[in-house]
Amino acid sequence: MHPVQPLKREIAHRIERIFKSHFLINIRKPIAKANLVRDMQINPMEFLEMIFYVENEFNIELQDHDLQQIQTVGDLVQCVERYAK
Repeated sequence: MHPVQPLKREIAHRIERIFKSHFLINIRKPIAKANLVRDMQINPMEFLEMIFYVENEFNIELQDHDLQQIQTVGDLVQCVERYAK
């Protein structure tokens, strides 16, 4: 198991706070493996709303091709990490 890098850990923590505060979702399994649809029951409208909150939190603008690749919280963390560097 690889240690989580500090930036990735900070991103994951901030994203988890977004889920807790805006969607009232408490992530029970390891955050990186939580599937947005199956585990967190995020519907398409909530997905867009979540992206809005994430973009505002990190002051970034995710591209459409990135959004199509996001299935898990880990995918979202990796995507944000690419833009946050």
